Amino acid sequence: MTYRDLLGLGFDSPGPESEISHSPRKVSYYSYPVNHKQRTFVAHYLATLNAAEAARRAGYSECRAKQTGSELLADSEVRAAINAEFEESIPSTAESLARVGARARADMADIAAELGYPQLREARDAGRLDTRAIRKLEVIPSEHGDRIKVELYDSHRADELILKVVGDLEERLTVRYEAEADLFVTRLEAAFAGDPAGLAKVVAALGAAS
Repeated sequence: MTYRDLLGLGFDSPGPESEISHSPRKVSYYSYPVNHKQRTFVAHYLATLNAAEAARRAGYSECRAKQTGSELLADSEVRAAINAEFEESIPSTAESLARVGARARADMADIAAELGYPQLREARDAGRLDTRAIRKLEVIPSEHGDRIKVELYDSHRADELILKVVGDLEERLTVRYEAEADLFVTRLEAAFAGDPAGLAKVVAALGAAS
């Protein structure tokens, strides 16, 4: 269930108190007609995703905190303010793609070199090692010098993911081809409606060409 589903249903966050942030988020939606206390509630709700806790921190009655929180979430103006701030916090597609691309291009060898251990990068640049397969590295000090321990990504898991992606792609292409073929036949039949002889000639020509 998504954040918006929880908001729409008026559910409180199930997380324990120890997992709840204690810093209200700064909000910038003063164009919405909510009063100061409601703005405080929204700020704490954005920080905790817990309506009852946000109501308590905003100064509403402790004994009615859960009910007040639900009522505030049901208020259209309060919800509009929450939604507006939430939308602003979502990274754009370009930002998300940039982050994914940076992670995909990251190489443990470069990180190790920046920390003073250039051996992996030297091996990579010399073509002796594909360091993109390194999932984790650990520097182990010893009396004979530091030793680098590496952990590789699971090759079997990688193979499974590749096969799954290829299989999904082939399935989508097959479905698309079949759909386009059905559409072509439908249009062809419509174009030669009332002229079965002409349709037969076209079908025969297509068969010969294939």
